[in-house]
Amino acid sequence: MSKVSKVANLITGLLIVGSISYCSYSFGSAESRMRQTCSEITSGMSVVALSAFAKEHGLNLPRQESGVIFMVESKTLGRWGCRVTLEKGMVQSAEYNFAD
Repeated sequence: MSKVSKVANLITGLLIVGSISYCSYSFGSAESRMRQTCSEITSGMSVVALSAFAKEHGLNLPRQESGVIFMVESKTLGRWGCRVTLEKGMVQSAEYNFAD
């Protein structure tokens, strides 16, 4: 094997191991991370403040002013997130949600 092939194989192997490690960590720590994140969403928070919070924590943005929305992490493919109840542009409640 030539030196170029060895370097290319090493880089490919490191990328694969790095990707698997990132995904494993993201999924392995998701429950505790999202429980903590959901507990930081407080009743009375406005949709504007909730949108800023979502951007800061890597969650999808709220798209409506009233009703139940699910704010999920994109890095865990929406499996872990928060179930948020909105009424007239204000948060009524927020709780951890696992979409199995």
